[in-house]
Amino acid sequence: MSELVQPEGFRPFAIVTQGGLRIEVPHPEFVQFPPEGASYVAVYRAGRPPVPKFIELDAIDRVGGMDVLRRDEHADVLIVSVGALAPLAMEVAERVAAQGVGVTVVDPRWVLPVDDGLPALAAAHSHIVTIEDNGRVGGVGDAVARELRTRRIDTTVQTVALPQEFVPTGKRDVLLRELGLSAQEIARSAVEASTHRMVVLDD
Repeated sequence: MSELVQPEGFRPFAIVTQGGLRIEVPHPEFVQFPPEGASYVAVYRAGRPPVPKFIELDAIDRVGGMDVLRRDEHADVLIVSVGALAPLAMEVAERVAAQGVGVTVVDPRWVLPVDDGLPALAAAHSHIVTIEDNGRVGGVGDAVARELRTRRIDTTVQTVALPQEFVPTGKRDVLLRELGLSAQEIARSAVEASTHRMVVLDD
């Protein structure tokens, strides 16, 4: 992960181009441009600690169109991160691994259609957790589960997503935590599900 260094000056606004994407930042106090090769822009405001809007995580491998962010030996749980939730997925993986359960974390470069490499990867694990900040119904988790059923792969799928209901306004991290998208809650349910699955298979 690249180190961020707070710049001395500031700009009243910035038009930033990253990988062909044009981003307009209306009134930041200052904008930090990324180091060469990184793919994020950090926008800061005066009087607040610098917080990057996008965090760059290094991939250790690639499977199909998916970046592999973590791969434990003898992994039982596969975590599929969607969008900006890769840092959360990595925190979940740390908590699950702390309970003695091996974890693989992948970050697909696209989510639909389901990547061709995912079913075979799923078959090598006992349990899958998809983490997304979309609605649960008809989301990525549903698409992954449907693809596995079509291919007759019996790996269980745990969909972590937003409920199909009105979500009040508020700070993103607080809302996600209140709606069950916290590392502690996701890790707990993943460990319980994978442990139960392994017990059933052993029987």
